[in-house]
Amino acid sequence: MTYQVNMRKYAICDIELLDEVDAEGELIFDFSKVLQSSRETIRVSNDGLLFIAKWNGETPLFLNDVDTYTHAEILIELQSSNWTTTE
Repeated sequence: MTYQVNMRKYAICDIELLDEVDAEGELIFDFSKVLQSSRETIRVSNDGLLFIAKWNGETPLFLNDVDTYTHAEILIELQSSNWTTTE
């Protein structure tokens, strides 16, 4: 079954989240819970300080403290200069 893009959820996260570890030394950000598969597949802001996580269904626990966006809302955010290039 194909998941509708307009039902997808998004978050704009600090890039440091990718390197945060828990008490056991395990990375907090779990790529198996989002639609990206690695650092190489995430969208990073032009200044390199933020990235976008996207997922279907329940919000992963490690993203509970960040603002979430709908598909329509993230498209608006992506129009800012920090996410677009002027070539």
